[in-house]
Amino acid sequence: MTDPIEQRPPRYLCARCADTTQHRGVRWPEGFVCRRCYQKATRQRGLCPDCNRPNRLLPGLSDHAEPVCTDCAGIDDPRLTCTRCGDQDEPHRRGLCARCCLTDDLTALFTPPGANDVTTELLPLLDALTGQENPRSAIIWLRNPDVLDLLTGITERRYPITHATFTDHAAPRTARHLRDLFVSCGILPAYDRNLDRFTSWLNTTLTTTEITQNSDVITGFATWNHLRKLRARAEDRPLPEGPIRNAKQEITVAIDFVNWLYSHNTALADATQAEIDTWIATGPTTRSTAMMFFKWCTRHQHMRPDLNLPRRRPRQRDCCTDR
Repeated sequence: MTDPIEQRPPRYLCARCADTTQHRGVRWPEGFVCRRCYQKATRQRGLCPDCNRPNRLLPGLSDHAEPVCTDCAGIDDPRLTCTRCGDQDEPHRRGLCARCCLTDDLTALFTPPGANDVTTELLPLLDALTGQENPRSAIIWLRNPDVLDLLTGITERRYPITHATFTDHAAPRTARHLRDLFVSCGILPAYDRNLDRFTSWLNTTLTTTEITQNSDVITGFATWNHLRKLRARAEDRPLPEGPIRNAKQEITVAIDFVNWLYSHNTALADATQAEIDTWIATGPTTRSTAMMFFKWCTRHQHMRPDLNLPRRRPRQRDCCTDR
C-alpha cells in the first residue's frame, strides 16, 4: 500500500488573506503576500511596537499579528526605500515614493512655460500640498480636469489669482475647494463662504429656473434687495446661515408667485387683491414670506400700491383646563 501524496499549499497562497487567485505580490519571510495585502501593508506608518521607533513604515507582522517595521519583521526589500529622499514607502513611480512624485508633478505644473522655477505666488501652495499626510490623495486629486484647468490657467497667467477666478469657474465645487486652499496658504485674502455660496446659488437659480414672466423684476429683487444687503452685512462680520436661508426662500416664493399669476393669465402689474388672497390660501405657509417681494414691487411700481398680503394665522387648539 503506497503512502498518500503529500498535499502542498498552492504557490500563490497569500500568507495574510489566504487568497489563491492573485499571482502578483512579493515574497517576504512569512511567505507569499498578494498585491492587495502588500499595498495595505506598505501604507501603514506609526510607532513600531517592537523597537519603539516612531514614524516607521510598518509592513511586517509580529508574532501577535501587530504591524511592525521592516527591521523587526526581517523584510529586506530595497524597493521600499525611496531612491531620492531615503524614506521608506511603497514605490509609486521609478523607485520614488509618492511624496517625491507629487513634488515633481507639482513643480512641473507650477512652472510657467519657458521658465526655470515655480511661480513665486504658488510656492506656499506647493509646500502645503507636498507636506500633507497622504500624498497619494493629492496625486489622485490632480487627475481632476477641473483642478488641472484652474492650476494650469493660473500658472500660465490665463487666470488671475483673484476670488472672481474661482467664483466664475464652471466647476463651482472644485473651485471652492481650491479657493479655500489658496486662502489657507495666504495667497488669497479671506472671504465669506456663506455669501459666496449664496451668490453661486443665485446665479444658478436665475439661469436655470423657469420664470414664466417678469424675470427682470425677479432679478432686480434678488440682486438689489437681497444680494446687495448681504454683501454690505458681510463687510462687518461673517454672515450666519439664517439670513441666507431667508433670502433663498423669499426669492423662491417670489418666482412661484409670478409663475402662478402667469398660469392664471394675469400679469404682475394687473394682479388683484382677490388673486393674492387665493394664492396665499391655496398654497403652503411659506407663501407668507412673499411680503418683502410685495413691498419691493409696490415701491418700484411693478404692482398696485393698494394691495396687501394677508397674514396667515396659525391654527389654535383649545387648551384643556380640567385638572
